[in-house]
Amino acid sequence: MNAKGVNSYVYNRLRILEGVYDAASSHVYYPPRDPTPGRANRKLFAVHNCTVPRRTAVSIAEDAATVENARAEGRTVAYQTSLEQKSEIKGYSLFFAPSPAMRSAYPYLKDLWDMGPTAAPYGTMHLALLNVVPHLWKLCSGKKLVKKNNDEAYIMPKSTVALVGRELRGARRTVPRAQARSPRSIDVHHKSFKTADCLHFVLCSGEVLIAGRIPREFYDLFMALCRACRLLFRPRGLSEEEFKAVDDDIKYFVAKYYTKVYRGSIERLPLCLSTIATLLDVVPLLRACGPAWVWWQFPMERKIGALGKLIRSHSRPHANLEADVARRCKAEIITSFGEKYPRKVWAEATGKHPEAPGLPRGSLKVPETVGPDCALLPRRTAAVMLCGAELASMQAVLVQEKAEEVPPNLLAILLQN
Repeated sequence: MNAKGVNSYVYNRLRILEGVYDAASSHVYYPPRDPTPGRANRKLFAVHNCTVPRRTAVSIAEDAATVENARAEGRTVAYQTSLEQKSEIKGYSLFFAPSPAMRSAYPYLKDLWDMGPTAAPYGTMHLALLNVVPHLWKLCSGKKLVKKNNDEAYIMPKSTVALVGRELRGARRTVPRAQARSPRSIDVHHKSFKTADCLHFVLCSGEVLIAGRIPREFYDLFMALCRACRLLFRPRGLSEEEFKAVDDDIKYFVAKYYTKVYRGSIERLPLCLSTIATLLDVVPLLRACGPAWVWWQFPMERKIGALGKLIRSHSRPHANLEADVARRCKAEIITSFGEKYPRKVWAEATGKHPEAPGLPRGSLKVPETVGPDCALLPRRTAAVMLCGAELASMQAVLVQEKAEEVPPNLLAILLQN
């Protein structure tokens, strides 16, 4: 992309979203209004009805040409850096803003150039699960303080944070190892939480674990993100009503975050992370690029991570990588063919009996027309009665979600969708 990066005053691919430089931390932050003295509370962007101009393929190409022309004219480095910070573009790039020479040499890439900023969409799962959700947990658990102030209403006591960690770790048996990593204590291992852990927290366990343990206004903020993620991370498209629901929940979350957490104070400016403002781009990207699961980055990251291990020759890395990739592809084709068609011959030759296709025995497929689009895996233990804090938390969630019936007794059946 040849973009400037996160230290730029403009950290946004879809629109010119100006930031505020904080000299104390040497970082740029993104509040809706400029809180620095002498700026008259200048409006930078709006959560609802945002009128900030959107980037286009033409405008990005013009920004790249401006930077390249300044470099060719021998202008000072400070002047070039200022142009890069104002536009976030450092110069020409083959897939994003090509030079005239690139356009003539690679005419078959024209469709990418015409797409403009949507040629490089944000990974929605990265944005939510590796940035926003961990940030919220650090705030609520008191692991991220502003001016060492631990008296914020959204901060849970240390004893409650430890209890949440133990309860989440106690749910390990409810998550089959074949499906995902088992939950660990978020109090102890929050720094090493992976995407699967944060996904489980925001979709399954978090709403129960923190119910009644933080004020209602902050819990509603978290639940707005949960509802949006339930629609974003399912492997199918969204209807127009669901688009509107995601957009409303995200805007509610961002607006309440700035109102209740940031509160317009210059001391709390470090809470205005770029990832919070970037959530406003999720729905426009969904409309431009399709469902989030189609273009999130994890499959490509896993593939790139596997390719590095296939290079065993430093003198001929490209030829060695090409040969190893071809060898692996052939092995995968042979394996899939043997397991699918000559199953008996394959088992006799390898001594391995392939698993039966489909879901494991005892699983329950829930049709989309009846309920959530999911498959319930076999339970691992018998049903047990919930009691104490677990029962209270579950009932509190049902009440806050406005459930029509809240049963006095709840059974915990160890299933996972």
